[in-house]
Amino acid sequence: PKCKGNFPIKPDGNGAKHKGRPYAYHNDVTACGAKLISSL
Repeated sequence: PKCKGNFPIKPDGNGAKHKGRPYAYHNDVTACGAKLISSL
């Protein structure tokens, strides 16, 4: 892992939403700057 600890995901907000909150997608970043990597 690039970051130590727990950091919120910062989705870009352009994709689908659930109850007004955006989903996280492949290559979205966390608050520390690490990119998410999809396993699908």
